[in-house]
Amino acid sequence: MSIGNYLLVELVDAAVRCGETAAANDALAQLVERATASGTDTALGMAARSMALVTNGATADALMPRTARPSRTCSAAPSPSIWHAPTWSKANGCVA
Repeated sequence: MSIGNYLLVELVDAAVRCGETAAANDALAQLVERATASGTDTALGMAARSMALVTNGATADALMPRTARPSRTCSAAPSPSIWHAPTWSKANGCVA
């Protein structure tokens, strides 16, 4: 994944924290398009994590297991902290 893709992940994260739903959804759409095109475990896992942040309840909970395992095939995997659901995520019932 390029640095631009990592920035999209951060943009989704920040937009969700600030309640900027439109910005989060726009960044997510770009991220999903790029992740799908690349098809790597890392890209798809990061896209799933971002999708979980912008969804609610059971849907978010169902997406989180996809993000739990970093890629074993990519040497550019991000730090392990990105693979864990943040404590403030919508999946945990809190937006900020």
